[in-house]
Amino acid sequence: MRVISVAGAVGPGYNVRSLAQIVGIAVHHTVSANRAWTEDEERAHALAIDADHRVREGGTWGGLGYAALIFTSGNIYISGPLTQVRAGVSGRNRELASFALVGDFTLHWPTGAALAAAASLYQQWQQELGRDVPLGGH
Repeated sequence: MRVISVAGAVGPGYNVRSLAQIVGIAVHHTVSANRAWTEDEERAHALAIDADHRVREGGTWGGLGYAALIFTSGNIYISGPLTQVRAGVSGRNRELASFALVGDFTLHWPTGAALAAAASLYQQWQQELGRDVPLGGH
């Protein structure tokens, strides 16, 4: 597992919040292919999702809607700090942080590496927040 910054995936359209405003973490899946990716393919896919999100809702999302993406390899791509409000859960973006597992989990379960990375990220975010917060699917 590696933690990698996704340069360029931080849009100007996102506001800032305090860590105290975050009351939970939402987990998404991208409905992308469940397959092994090279790191170059992972980065390209992360930037493709970012580009897609930049045109959503008339361009109001400002970029990647999740603070992180987790690939089947277990690599975590961070798109911005927890204090940056992102477009993860409509109507609850100020209070929820979110990350997405890359894949379509209506068809296949996430890989063990992806699940381990998600657990690690969840623990890291709770440490950064200084408290336990619930984790839920979206």
